Amino acid sequence: VPKPFIPSKIDDMKPYEMCSFTELTIEKWSKTVTDYQNLCYFSINQIARMYPSWKRMDSFNYQPMMPWGYGIQMVALNFQMPDLPMQLNHGMFTRNHKTGYVLKPSFQRKDDYDPNDSGTYVFDPNPIIVTIRLWSGRLIGLPKGWNKAGFHVVVTKHGVGKSVTEQHRSAIDRTGGITPKWYKESGANTFRFKVQYPQLEMIQFELRSSNGDVHGQRCVPVDYIRKGFRSVLLHNSFSEEHELACLLVHVRIEPSTPAHQTCSFGEMNIMKDSQLQKKASDLANEIHCSVKYRQLSEAELQSQQETLEGYLAEMYKLKA
Repeated sequence: VPKPFIPSKIDDMKPYEMCSFTELTIEKWSKTVTDYQNLCYFSINQIARMYPSWKRMDSFNYQPMMPWGYGIQMVALNFQMPDLPMQLNHGMFTRNHKTGYVLKPSFQRKDDYDPNDSGTYVFDPNPIIVTIRLWSGRLIGLPKGWNKAGFHVVVTKHGVGKSVTEQHRSAIDRTGGITPKWYKESGANTFRFKVQYPQLEMIQFELRSSNGDVHGQRCVPVDYIRKGFRSVLLHNSFSEEHELACLLVHVRIEPSTPAHQTCSFGEMNIMKDSQLQKKASDLANEIHCSVKYRQLSEAELQSQQETLEGYLAEMYKLKA
């Protein structure tokens, strides 16, 4: 049942009640901390729907990454447009065997979730480093008038909140024809991305000719990317599969931790740090719930806070 959005009455809404928002409203609220935090809190227990502005007479779409980051479940798009937002939408819903339903990540279902404050969940989700090395292409359709103009690949990470969009471009191959090769220039064709929210963010591959025309693309959810050598089957702008065209890439996925950055810790320290992170995360959530629902006395709460501080102090010692 549609209802008007009243922040002060969020906790009083029935499970079957929902709210709808225009893209202009969401864009306005995204600039104010209180407004977008209310939206994130509302979408934990209620259905939220966002739809394009009536001013979009040309049917072009808005970027869906922002409303997905705020936890909005139903993000309406103009399906007739083969643009980037529709390609991102196709990538998002390749999850869960393309059934059209994707479970919201657990961290988006917590009361203090804030997509613009990665410190809110320093333990959950665990950020990762994705390193992609481009090797070659296969059976790439040649454009009209092709005269060894060459192909290059643009790899883009689409993030949410403060996990900004990053884009890298490969070197141009002018010799491969329908089978371009990039493995000889490893430095220019290796791209590194830090991913704060693997369950929400996506990586897009675009194969372009040197004149800028796109000859194939693919949006892949980060949490669906696997390590090692992988064949990336390319799609057209409508996200329909090309018959045989693909890219060969090598993927490396590592945790984004101080141990990864400095490589100065042994494996035992890494495991101990991970265990402490989990304990601290669980205890912090328990304290948060206890404060909210007043389940503990002041003495018990103080004891738990001292325990949490002990975990954090031990973690800092490991990282020193």
